[in-house]
Amino acid sequence: MRLSSEVTKVAFDDSDHILTVELVNQLDGNISNLTCNHVIWTTSVGYLKENFQKIFSSEPDLIHQKQSSIENLGFGTANKVILVYDAPISFWPDNTADLHPLISVNQTKYSLNKGERAFLTEQNVDPSQAQFVLDGVLCVSPSVSMRFVIVWIVGEAALAAESFNELVLAYLCHNIFLSRYLNGAVDNQKPSRAIMSYWNKNRFERGSYSYLSVRASLDDRDRLRQSYTPDGIPRVVFAGEATHSHYSSSVHGAYESGINAVQILRQYLETASDCR
Repeated sequence: MRLSSEVTKVAFDDSDHILTVELVNQLDGNISNLTCNHVIWTTSVGYLKENFQKIFSSEPDLIHQKQSSIENLGFGTANKVILVYDAPISFWPDNTADLHPLISVNQTKYSLNKGERAFLTEQNVDPSQAQFVLDGVLCVSPSVSMRFVIVWIVGEAALAAESFNELVLAYLCHNIFLSRYLNGAVDNQKPSRAIMSYWNKNRFERGSYSYLSVRASLDDRDRLRQSYTPDGIPRVVFAGEATHSHYSSSVHGAYESGINAVQILRQYLETASDCR
């Protein structure tokens, strides 16, 4: 196992029938190579969009096989803000499981008041950007016993939220969003922390889920899932949620795709062993 190492190149040697994988150590910058018979590739579509052609630059057939599908598939972001409280939350209604904002197409969810705008300005946050993020809240889920509330922010608003600090996130999600939906019941209990995921900022992810864009089809998922077989043998086997034909955009889809990739190699190795 190689920790803190980034794969920067994968090349197939058709004379020796072997893969060479180039690694860059993220701690000291040292470059090393390892050789192997097979690779299971599990990175996100967002990462592939930025790095696929560079990493597999010596494999034009592989690029031809998958590049259009990588471009066609969409890749979005859903971030969650976890509001952490020092004591079990007391403000959540007993008869409410989750909050899901419902508004008309031409309506915004909030109109920031003077005090809220002043606070955001003090934090060097554009109030219109804060408004945009609040409009991107998809749902809110509590966990009373665990003392936290999860706020899901999606789409372009999720990207904008990644520029806000912990104080601003707590203010937007608790003081404004929850206060208005729960009619001020949250005023006597404030979060001690606001922890957020940064899926788009992470250069190894660039988002959190794939989807079928207007120019994509299920065939693109099938092509992305196809193994690279330069010598008739599955040398690079692809997995990840985007390759799943039924459960894309999900953790269980990603898990099942990994199991499928292992089974592809296992089946090949068992067959090759029987032929010896």
